[in-house]
Amino acid sequence: MLKRSSRVRLVVALCLAPAVLGCAGRQSSDGSPEALAAHRAALATPAALRVGDPAPQPAFREWIKGDPVVAFEPGRVYVLDFWATWCGPCIASMPHVSGLAERIASVHGDRVRFIAVAIVDDDSTPARIRRTARRYDGLMRFGVAIDAGATSDGYRLGTRDLALPRAFVIDGAGRLAWFGHPVDLDDVVESVAAGTWDMAAAAERFRIREQAAIETRLLVEEYLAGDAATQLAVTEAVCGHPIELVEGMSPPYWAWPARARLLVSAGRGEEAIAVARQAEGLQAIAEDPMALAELGVIIAPVSIDDARRLAESSLLRMAAIETAESTDPWEQYLREAAIRQHTAALAWCAEVHEAAGDCAKAVAIIRMALPRAPDDPRHWPNRAWFAERLARCEGAAID
Repeated sequence: MLKRSSRVRLVVALCLAPAVLGCAGRQSSDGSPEALAAHRAALATPAALRVGDPAPQPAFREWIKGDPVVAFEPGRVYVLDFWATWCGPCIASMPHVSGLAERIASVHGDRVRFIAVAIVDDDSTPARIRRTARRYDGLMRFGVAIDAGATSDGYRLGTRDLALPRAFVIDGAGRLAWFGHPVDLDDVVESVAAGTWDMAAAAERFRIREQAAIETRLLVEEYLAGDAATQLAVTEAVCGHPIELVEGMSPPYWAWPARARLLVSAGRGEEAIAVARQAEGLQAIAEDPMALAELGVIIAPVSIDDARRLAESSLLRMAAIETAESTDPWEQYLREAAIRQHTAALAWCAEVHEAAGDCAKAVAIIRMALPRAPDDPRHWPNRAWFAERLARCEGAAID
């Protein structure tokens, strides 16, 4: 079974191309650089909704399943699980939330209400939401509603957290008690329902998280606009934050390989090696085969021994993840997604071993990667890239 910490990091590596845990929220903007910059700037401002604040009342345009909720009732606990039709992790996490809802109902009856709130955008239309809800009816064993827009704005935009899936817990006094990934709901909901939730401690944890999010998002803006010297200073600053608190760019460990790459480019190889070794000691990176392989290929020009060690660690982590067995749908989803994502890590590992002169090892890695590599030339690494590298490495091995 995958560790919870590994599960969360896998989602980060998989589903995000801009920068949040789960899938990035899609916007109906014009998609221009100016619009995207304005969007990023808005996320780098203080939250309008914080843990401990009165929770916004819900506003649903349509109720698909379960007894409608028009307003929060005093004494009841509510769990809002935001999702979209295009969000694979949203669907994959539904069985987990359904199981939790059923366990909570067996203890607290209908005093705790779970609602899967579907957001509406250009792709997640009301018609598609209805079809998806029917298709996955057995996975969504709790209330399902279509958002009118204000609910998502109040919670997701209000907390400056547009990731999907995202769950929000409202306590019996109508206050926001917690928000985060729905697979982490269990202890929270049980504590809130039992009346043992420490709101002050939770508010402090989220205050620290919000401050780090603002700081790291602003640093990302500096990085994107800066020259090499500015980028190096920014990556050093971001590396000073715990990886789990970094926002603004995906994956959250992005600054560590970026910093190493900048140092190698600047001819500061010894510093790059030190950064890679320091990064390797961080749990979030030590358990992530993508991070290990990327660091390895970056420092290969300055320390092939360190690069080979990182590549070997990456291969071991990949094997552990890909051979893990679980009947949990969420963990199965993560494993399957990880296998697809590991193609890039295998390419980096092959490059490292080729650079080290171990063509036999490089060939073995490439042969492992070829069956899973996409044919699409727009993707890297694709099958043609691996085939070209395989021919070169086999030729070198013969020579």
